[in-house]
Amino acid sequence: MRRVLPWIIVTVVLILSWPTFACPSIPEGLLSLPDDAEVLDVRENPANKGLEVSVVSNYGVEALRDLYVEALQGAQESRVLTVPGGYMITATVSGVDYNIMLSSTAMDPNPKYAGKSSIYAVLTGIESSLDTPDEPPAGGLAWPAHELPGVPRLRGQIHKILVEGGSVYLEITVENSDVVKAYIEDVREAGFSFDSEPTFIDGHVEFFAFRGENILGFGYGEDDNFVAMEYVK
Repeated sequence: MRRVLPWIIVTVVLILSWPTFACPSIPEGLLSLPDDAEVLDVRENPANKGLEVSVVSNYGVEALRDLYVEALQGAQESRVLTVPGGYMITATVSGVDYNIMLSSTAMDPNPKYAGKSSIYAVLTGIESSLDTPDEPPAGGLAWPAHELPGVPRLRGQIHKILVEGGSVYLEITVENSDVVKAYIEDVREAGFSFDSEPTFIDGHVEFFAFRGENILGFGYGEDDNFVAMEYVK
């Protein structure tokens, strides 16, 4: 699945809640970066040979767009979409799917990076040089109830749980879209309100839900029934 919708969720939540920390290096030649790039985060998803990279730069989004259009020349299924505050670029090169979100405004809530441009790239179908973490058990990881007080459990196989400060990030595979539809109602009943009513578009749905100072970011695609969730306490 070309995971477009979860980018926006993960990008914004990371920006709002995550400190900068030392990251593994990006495999050489895999992703072009501007010469002033500051890499905030690199994550690997062995389940789909995926890599997620979060970067900030002083370059404008138009210059970054041109950089990636040039870097991805000769790609299959390449396209550039204008979105509020920036661009969304998708392409396939030598079997690797590139999904790149460029934003001039996503960093504004973070005083340290306000005014900078953000680059959030999701690459799938790669052989990463990063250290591969241990595979989760066959039944998946246990729902971290103590880290998610009052958040309804999403039923599925949990592949990854990351806890940083007041933020909890999960990657989950669910059985089908009906599980997600039911979960949206569970979230509502748990006292969360939505920024806008969650709506499925071409088998995908994304939303932010709020309860007091808590934020729940959620993205799902039915192509592989993958869910990315982030909860900010």
